[in-house]
Amino acid sequence: MLKKIIHLSLITALSAVFLCACEKKTQPSGSEKVKGSFVATIIADSGATKAPADNDGAGACVNRCKLQVWSKNPKTSNNELVYEKVAAVSGNGRQPSSEFKDIELEKGVYYIFLFWADCGNGNLADSCYGTADLHEVTIAGTYSANDDRRDAFFTSRAFTVKDGFSETVNLVRPFAQLNIITTDIKSIYEKLPAGSRDASIFNSTPSDIRVAFSAPSVFNVETGQPAGPAGSFTSDTPVYRKVDGEIAGSYTLYMDYIFAATSENKIASVEFMASNERGGMDVVKRTFTDVPLARNRRTYIIGPVLTNGECKVSVSGSWNEEPPVDPVDPTDPTDPTDPDDPADPSDGASYGQPGEPGPGIGNKPGPEW
Repeated sequence: MLKKIIHLSLITALSAVFLCACEKKTQPSGSEKVKGSFVATIIADSGATKAPADNDGAGACVNRCKLQVWSKNPKTSNNELVYEKVAAVSGNGRQPSSEFKDIELEKGVYYIFLFWADCGNGNLADSCYGTADLHEVTIAGTYSANDDRRDAFFTSRAFTVKDGFSETVNLVRPFAQLNIITTDIKSIYEKLPAGSRDASIFNSTPSDIRVAFSAPSVFNVETGQPAGPAGSFTSDTPVYRKVDGEIAGSYTLYMDYIFAATSENKIASVEFMASNERGGMDVVKRTFTDVPLARNRRTYIIGPVLTNGECKVSVSGSWNEEPPVDPVDPTDPTDPTDPDDPADPSDGASYGQPGEPGPGIGNKPGPEW
């Protein structure tokens, strides 16, 4: 009887060992941990040799980079956040960077790595953008243009982790930049009475800008495209550049960063109003239509904006390309170009004589605000 008990005990023990061995073989290979690292480099100027004349769009305000690592739940097929870290941006050159070390992940698992760099607050928390989920980056707080803190950068990577890894990724902008530049400040100044020019130019040029339009309001870092329906934006801001005593040939009234797809983008209508609280007057109201945008490029609406002259719209060939030389003579806006040489959209198109809306950039009365 004792021998049978011992025999049965041995069989039970061997069976347990066999079952354990089978369970180890069926465990996913992802149970083994490996470590990886990234250097996230911000490509602020597309390799240009100099900054643009207005000095914005250099990524100077970017102080943090967020990394989120997502994996797909095999049971639900939903993405799950498995790692998140915010790192400070270091380096004062044209390509500052953030470093993410010792990221511990499971071997054999497919991961999605999402990167977003922007201007955070003093604690590197969200400020201009909501980044709780980098699949849905939103514009945080009250919408405000003419603010270079809203410059930001992104990229994504996805791969199955097999061994430890060390990679460098380059972050680029998800935006187009929209600029409205007037060229008639000097013309306005010269028409003022000589004895009161300094005071008069102060009270006859705008102090405040209101711009309204519809554009994407959410950005998906994984797809690299705007997400969701367009949002309606209205921005009330001081003018972007001030005269400050020197009457310049051109004067940037408005600058904004707008989420843009990699394909063709257009804003159907940009409602523009310039006002002057100092003089208690509206300077001008205008509507610009079918305004083209391009990812990581600057769109310029340039011309005698304040005197209702013809304006030209163009998209820069690169981020750091200087604004185009305005072909419109503010003193003779009825004869800006050769009438036998129609505008080429690839070079920028000019639309709308004073008081006569054209098919694109026009001189339509603005909305009642």
